[in-house]
Amino acid sequence: MFLSHKKNSNGFYYLYLMEGKYNPELKRTTTYVVKSFGRVDEFKKNNPEEYASLV
Repeated sequence: MFLSHKKNSNGFYYLYLMEGKYNPELKRTTTYVVKSFGRVDEFKKNNPEEYASLV
C-alpha cells in the first residue's frame, strides 16, 4: 500500500491510500483506491497528527 496525491480536474490535490495487485493474465499491476482522505490541504489542516502518521 502507498499514499498518492492526485490533482483533480478542479485543480485541487486529493490524498488516496492505494494498493497495487499484479494480474498475471494481463501481465501488469493494477492499482486500486483503498481509502480517500479528501483534499490534501484540508486534511493537513484538520488532522495534522493523522497526516503525520500516514506520511
